[in-house]
Amino acid sequence: MKTFIIVFLLCPILSVCFSKTIYRDSLQDTIIVKSENIRIIKSDWAYRFNAGISKYNYGPKTAAWLGNHYGPDINFSIYYKNFRAELGFKPWTVNPNSELTFKNDTLSTFAELNPIKTEITIGYNLSYPHYFDIEPYIGYLHNSFVVINEDELKKKYDIPSKGGLTIGCSIFKEIFEYSPYQKLQLFFNSNYNFSDFSKVNSALDSNFMAFEIGISFQGSFVHIDVLP
Repeated sequence: MKTFIIVFLLCPILSVCFSKTIYRDSLQDTIIVKSENIRIIKSDWAYRFNAGISKYNYGPKTAAWLGNHYGPDINFSIYYKNFRAELGFKPWTVNPNSELTFKNDTLSTFAELNPIKTEITIGYNLSYPHYFDIEPYIGYLHNSFVVINEDELKKKYDIPSKGGLTIGCSIFKEIFEYSPYQKLQLFFNSNYNFSDFSKVNSALDSNFMAFEIGISFQGSFVHIDVLP
């Protein structure tokens, strides 16, 4: 594992230090970088890291409590060819717009509430070379609610979590290429989430939409051959 990491980090340096030829294998759709001493082959496996900002549009009842707030969006994906598996984490802290009671304990507007969203999705990449990538996806979104200033409020809150189906589509546009196997992209994502918040509290409603924009770093795992 240590050897793989060292080789992976050295790939961009090696590809610059040696004179090289780059060409595309039309049969396997892989990029091969040849230098005087090594040959770097782009594999079918890749990864992507996204960092951006989300905007949540809840139903009218939920928005009256949480507000249609913003929050950070962090995602990590693994790709095999055009298929992807992604893990997303979306934390934030809000002050509720109105009071709401959970098991006889009223959550006041002075509470510091974290509506944390965690998602697992699978998707498929539709690539249009020199233009953009489109990735429709489907998965599961888990919503949890954590009050972080319970000591200050002198109460313990037990707010139920709620999960549900999420469906969406991401669009990626390349803005900079570091090498044939590493690039920086701008992304936009929209999704619809089937989360029935009335199960959390009867005063809330169901489902919401989210929109995300940010920067994405995509890289491919590589195979290195030492040339004779």
